[in-house]
Amino acid sequence: MSSTRDEILDALAAIRGPDGVALTDGGRLSEVVVQGGRVYLFLTVDASEAGRWEAVRAQAQAAVAGVEGVTSALVSLNAEKVAAAPAPTAHPAEGTNPKGF
Repeated sequence: MSSTRDEILDALAAIRGPDGVALTDGGRLSEVVVQGGRVYLFLTVDASEAGRWEAVRAQAQAAVAGVEGVTSALVSLNAEKVAAAPAPTAHPAEGTNPKGF
């Protein structure tokens, strides 16, 4: 029997991240790719939290590998640096002419 995406998502829903949120609810889970018995997916986390998420990645990979019909599972941790908020734009003081006229 080949694994369905729903069975895989059910297995992942039982796993909680360090934030206490199920993997399927936290917005960190990529599209789940199923090719025959092979399953691939990514967990995207802030780079500063990657260490806290490694155990979760391993749990997710084990859970997916345990789904009937899965012959191999690869769960990768994609640690991205969160972009800093843009610096505020300086506005000319009221009553001044920004072009220097």
